[in-house]
Parts: sequence; structure tokens; C-alpha cells
Amino acid sequence: MPHNRRTFLQACAASAILSACQSPSQTQATRRSSPVFTHGVASGDPLADRVVFWTRALPTDGISPVEYSLVVATDPDLTQVVATASGITDARRDFTVKEDIALPFPGTTYYYRFNVGAEQSPLGRTRTAPLGSNEHLRFAVVACSNYGNGYFNAYQQIARRADLDAVIHLGDYFYAGASNAVRDTKPGGEVFTLEGYRQRFKQYRTDPDLLECHRQHPFITIWDDHESANNSFREGARAHGEGEGEWRDRKAASIQAYFEWLPVREQFNPLSNPQAHLYRKLQYGELLDLVMLDTRLLRDEPPADSPALCEPALTDPSRQMLGEVQEAWLGEQLRNSTAQWRMIGTSVMLGQWKIFGLPDQPTCGGLYLNADQWDGFQVARERIFDLLEEVPNCGFITGDIHSAWALDVVRDPNNPLAYNPVTGEGSLAVEFVSNSVTSAFPLDNGDLGFVGQNVHVKFIETDMRGYMVMDITPERMQADWWFVDTVAMPSEVEAFGESFACDHGSNRVQRIGSPSAEKSDAPALAPEDGASTPV
Repeated sequence: MPHNRRTFLQACAASAILSACQSPSQTQATRRSSPVFTHGVASGDPLADRVVFWTRALPTDGISPVEYSLVVATDPDLTQVVATASGITDARRDFTVKEDIALPFPGTTYYYRFNVGAEQSPLGRTRTAPLGSNEHLRFAVVACSNYGNGYFNAYQQIARRADLDAVIHLGDYFYAGASNAVRDTKPGGEVFTLEGYRQRFKQYRTDPDLLECHRQHPFITIWDDHESANNSFREGARAHGEGEGEWRDRKAASIQAYFEWLPVREQFNPLSNPQAHLYRKLQYGELLDLVMLDTRLLRDEPPADSPALCEPALTDPSRQMLGEVQEAWLGEQLRNSTAQWRMIGTSVMLGQWKIFGLPDQPTCGGLYLNADQWDGFQVARERIFDLLEEVPNCGFITGDIHSAWALDVVRDPNNPLAYNPVTGEGSLAVEFVSNSVTSAFPLDNGDLGFVGQNVHVKFIETDMRGYMVMDITPERMQADWWFVDTVAMPSEVEAFGESFACDHGSNRVQRIGSPSAEKSDAPALAPEDGASTPV
């Protein structure tokens, strides 16, 4: 059900008129410059009693270690101080800073600032997860933010939303490959060394909209392939070629830069602990368990051919998407969950995507378009379906494919004995795919003749860039897609696109058609005072 582009453009025109009457955006406001904190501040991985705080503190001479301090308070003026920290950073970690600080109050908004001598960082804002009973959660969900493909207008809009509990980034936070379609990517060409990955992060983290989004909200991130190399997997990558060294060295360099530059807990860093892993669970009281999966660097190599028809690798029982340890962990987390909802963040789509659909039995299911996603790991996916038979109220949120989707998660969507596409009977869970921040989909909506082959897919939009808001109450899990009008230039225009939801106990999607209500008691955004101008 493609979105009506004309209706969207009419909505954008109305939004543009409203925007002209509003105050200047955060990124247009005049900011005090600090040469020490040119890459802003960030926070992430919120728990009920702690948050990871991040910054990068540059020495004036470019080489000396830097002493820093951090203050955290419950008010923007930083008078109600609840925590402090101090330390030293140096070139060994690219002068990045990460403090995992205990905080006294769950479900609370905090404000924070780093200091180096007389220099102050931008004022940041974060939020702990709630404990116990809670009635309303809201997350922005993003994926696939290619700097060279356009401007990060979606991040600007997310930064303005005061009622979000966190921003969930589902991978391709940056691209190791270089695109210059709209903006020049630096350094030019593919990066494959530690210094190259660090330089790419540095460029991304001077984008004013990304900086502002990090400043206002905690992030919860997982990687996809482009943080290391296009189409990467456990033992290699399709884009890793001659002259780029050993894959194990390149993968280690990409992981090191990722943990240096993103506010992810160091306990999940596999470089510091061979038993560590990026997959993890974050609890949001009794309402939600958020499970974040690594569907990239623990997987086997995907099948070589896409589209794929009856290729033996598709149904090879030995091939793993998650790896045995992560798959067992996922089963344990879902089976033992006592939350009202379970939301599973995955970088690649779980549901089937066919350009010619047939039942799985006695045929082989038709022609699959993208064997890089779970379609290329069908026996492993069957085990996930088995798990979903046991655990209701699961919603998958997904990135990777640069388009917006709402679909029922079904064992065999083209088998009328297994699934009724009218009533949704036979659906085991739901999946909501976030459109990309900038990365383009190779087809437009007019080319989507294959939609009719995927009767479990209730919504798809490929033309528009933007983000998704996940709104969760005890009664409903709802996905709202918001679209920006362009990524070819900076813009403050967005418009509502579409909304689908899953009612508690139904395990199927339904069209809502209007966005979910914002929280009425949203705490104040961090004021502009103290923000730095990126260089």
C-alpha cells in the first residue's frame, strides 16, 4: 500500500508554512564555540539507575592527555547535582570520553555538562529507564544515515521531540564506503584502518543535526554492515578486497572506533573481553523489554545470489544468522520476560520479501529478493518462529533496506492454510521497518509490482526518507512514520506519513492512519546555552 506522494507534498507545504512562523531551529541558532568540544556530547544505553555519558575532549596542542570533569543534575541550570565524575583521556582512545554513571532516580530526565579547565561542553540531556508500572513509552527509530547521500534533516526533527525516552539506531550509523551524491565524504574512498574509521566518525559527528539529536536524547545502537564494510559477516565482507589487510584486523579496527565514538557500555566490547558481545537487553519497567540483536558480525556468509530461488544455502540447517550462543540467549530473554511487550531491534528484516510468491511446502517459497536478510537463513528463522509460538506480544523493529514497512510475521505467508491475510490469523508477531535517514532505495513506489506477492506486508513506502516513532502503551504497540521533504538540502519540513499498530494479544498489524499522541508531561529540552559550533 504505497504512500500517496502528492498527499505527502501537500502536507509538507502546510508544515513549511507552520515552520516559517516558528522560532529558528536548534541548528540555526547562534552557538558559543569551544575548540575543546567540537564533537559535542552524547549519552546512551539507559538503565533505571545509570546512563553512559560521552564526549570528545581535544587538547590545545593536539597530543597531550586531557583532564576532564562531568556534572549531572536534575535541572538545566545544574544546581541540583546528583553525580560527578572526572578522568583523563588521551590519543590511545582518540581523546574520547565515556563515563558510566550511577544515577538516583528511575524514569527521570537529567542534564549534564563536561568541563576541561575553563572550557565547557554543550549542555546535554538524557533520561533513565523507568521501574515498575508505567503507562507510556516513546522511542524514535532510525537507520541508514549516509552522510554523502544527503542532509540529516530527520535527526533535526527528532531532536525537537521532548517526549522521547530514547533514540534507537538500528545500524549503518555511518558508512565505511564513500558517497558524494550530495555532500563530500571525508576521507575520500573506503576506510579500512583504525585511523580511517576514526576520521569517518569525526566527519559525521560535526553534522549539526546529528550533534543536536545526541545532545537531547540518549541513544541505543546496534551495528549493521556499513560500520565495518558492505555486506560484512563473521569471517569477511563482500566489500573487503585486496590491499585492505586481513579481515580480522579490519573488523577489530571498526569495533574499536565504534566503541570509542558511541555511548555503548564497554562491557559489551568484544575487544576488551572475548566473551563480550553487542547484543543486550534493556528493561523499561513492566511495560517493555527491549532486546537488541547483532545480525551482522556473528552470522555466516549470506548466499551469493540475490534474487534466489531454491538455492540449497537458503535452507542449509548449519547456517547461522545469530550464532548459537546469541540465539540461545534470545530464547532465554523472550521466554523469561514478564513485561507487557517485547520489542526486538534487528538490523535486517525478519519477514519474507519475495518477487514471486509460492507456499514454502511443497515448493520452495518462490523467488526471494534479498538473501542478505533472514530470507537467506531460513532454517535459523524457523527456530525464531518456533520461539514466537511460545511468546506473544513481540514486535520487531528493523532497518537496513532504506524503506518503511509494516508486516505480519508469518511462517508461510503464501499458504492460505497457514495465514489469512484479511484477518491476520496465523501471524506470530509484527514487524515495523524504519525508513532511512538519507540512504536511497533502488526502486520507487511505481516499481513495486512485487508487493502483491507479499500478502503479509500491509504497508511499504520506498520514496521518502525520515524516521519512525514507536509508541507503546499497555494496550498497543504503534509505529508512526514521519517523512522529511528532502535530503538534498537542509530543511525543517516534515509530515506524518502512515501509522500501523498491534493491539495487545493480537500479534498482527492494523492500519491506524493517524499519529500517536505525544506525552503531555514531557520534560524541557536542554537549552541552547553552552552548545558548540562544529568545525
